[in-house]
Amino acid sequence: EAGAERQVRTEYATGEVQLFEGEKGAERLVRTDFLDGTIKHHEGARGSERVVRTAYADGRLKHFEGEMGAERKVRTQFPDGGTQYYEGERGVERRVRTQFPTGNVQCYEGAQNLERLVRLRFPSGEVQFYEGELGAERCVRREVAGRVYFYEGEKGAEAVVRVVQATTETRLKAMRVTELREECGRLGLVTTGVKADLVARLRAYRSAPVPQCIPR
Repeated sequence: EAGAERQVRTEYATGEVQLFEGEKGAERLVRTDFLDGTIKHHEGARGSERVVRTAYADGRLKHFEGEMGAERKVRTQFPDGGTQYYEGERGVERRVRTQFPTGNVQCYEGAQNLERLVRLRFPSGEVQFYEGELGAERCVRREVAGRVYFYEGEKGAEAVVRVVQATTETRLKAMRVTELREECGRLGLVTTGVKADLVARLRAYRSAPVPQCIPR
């Protein structure tokens, strides 16, 4: 009706198109289309619309979190089913994990563009641990079928030097501080402290008796 018209669409000479929703005077930007096929999705009240998702013509889909102007990338989905996860503030987001369609999961540490592989998990339960700078990561430990294999040597030339049974104690002592903290976080335990504190915390958790159901 006259006097109640609301903005729903704005087209620019560059080919960019913005779409809006909401009542007159409160229209909020919900989507921006670009000529190259990129589509940005927005959420939030008028004047504070933040980018939450960007879809690309090649099938990639990036997800963002944070207020307008500080949106940081937290996840990228690929057409093949793979997903990469990120942490860090806008502009310095670093890759921390990649999940592949096969079920393999790679974990990384390091600053943006210097992320190095530190752990590789397989659907079978096997876990491989790596050390070294980006491009020179070498396997130093492998846990599989109840055993822990220790390796030495440069990337591509790693050789087994020791094999032990994968008891809880062996695994905890072999894990690095970052791995111990991740495990504590996964179990809902406190993640602060030095390695000895983390090992003690996990040891206590795993040795605690399992609560029994009380018959009614």
